[in-house]
Amino acid sequence: MAMFVLALGAAWNLALAGNVYAKARLAKVLLERAWAESQDGLVEVKPWPWADFWPVAKLQAPRLGIEQIVLAGDSGNVLAFAPGYTRSSAPLSSPGVTLISGHRDTHFAFLKELVEGDELLIDTPPGEQVYKVVTAKVVDQTEFSVPRSGTFITDPNSAQNSQQQESQLLLVTCYPFDAIEQGDLRYVVLASKMER
Repeated sequence: MAMFVLALGAAWNLALAGNVYAKARLAKVLLERAWAESQDGLVEVKPWPWADFWPVAKLQAPRLGIEQIVLAGDSGNVLAFAPGYTRSSAPLSSPGVTLISGHRDTHFAFLKELVEGDELLIDTPPGEQVYKVVTAKVVDQTEFSVPRSGTFITDPNSAQNSQQQESQLLLVTCYPFDAIEQGDLRYVVLASKMER
């Protein structure tokens, strides 16, 4: 009898795990469909009727073969499905600092593989923008803020003018990448828009 109960419990857990996997695959298909519809000129296309988010961009890291939908917002609900655009940061592909965040163990695990000079592409309905990675570093979130306008200064002692209107992309995830619990450290990748 005990073996039967154990086998039934194992089957139940396998079924639950399979259900989560199936939901994740379906969510990806629905996100891609919503992105395609937004490329056709529709605004705020929700991937499913009860979603409180929608695709706003596609992020690509060509050297690494990464391509991900970026969703509006950065709540835990958003980040469960894809990286999220912080709406209080500068609008995508515009002057200022645009912040996109993601989980270190899923969508943004690739950040640790980015190096200075890597290209990042941000595709929005108006068109594609190319960014080049400038730096990557670990910061303490309690001592770190992102300006909505101006330029993100990586070296506070530099003579760089913080009011300069450069388009910058800031990709942020928790750090360290293999930690079990979340702390105050964040891994930050800064990229500047390249002029074509």
